[in-house]
Amino acid sequence: MKDKVRVTRQELTDIEVRFEDQVGEGDKVASRIPMSARHSSGADVLVNLIALSQVTDGRIVAEWGIAEPSAVA
Repeated sequence: MKDKVRVTRQELTDIEVRFEDQVGEGDKVASRIPMSARHSSGADVLVNLIALSQVTDGRIVAEWGIAEPSAVA
């Protein structure tokens, strides 16, 4: 995961991440996270992320997610 984040940060600038919706039940939390950025090619990028996190003792112990690219201009 760290390598993926490193590569993404090299390719994208002006990254803006917002947590717009979060719902929790038991030890799981679902989040809707839109992310916008500028690609190194100059194109604007919008990606909608959906994450499901498992929390134990206040720490994320497992996480699953889907990334849906919405727009590249």
